[in-house]
Amino acid sequence: MNLRKAKINLSNARIDLRNARTNFRNVRIDSNSTKMNLRNARIDLRNALIGLRNAGVELEDARIGMRDVRMKL
Repeated sequence: MNLRKAKINLSNARIDLRNARTNFRNVRIDSNSTKMNLRNARIDLRNALIGLRNAGVELEDARIGMRDVRMKL
């Protein structure tokens, strides 16, 4: 059960990362955007990347938990 939930969380993180990339592109396309907005978009993109890495750690933890269950079986 925990492994399945971790996979769902990882999928959601990937979707969030794609949305962040889309938002970053939209800022670039908008010629009237200021440098501050562009910097903020870059920070949001970094945060999305960190979130994706954290989701990967959660998935690894779930895999370790799954191994423990197999050992008990």
